[in-house]
Amino acid sequence: MKVNPIEFWEEFIQTELLKIHLQRNNFLRNSKNVPPMNVN
Repeated sequence: MKVNPIEFWEEFIQTELLKIHLQRNNFLRNSKNVPPMNVN
């Protein structure tokens, strides 16, 4: 299985950034203790 290292790292970094972003959002939401906004 050949993997393009650049594509692999770009995808890996994107995934890690997304995880950090979601964790930060959850932390902020929990710290404010407000219900999440309903987005329609």
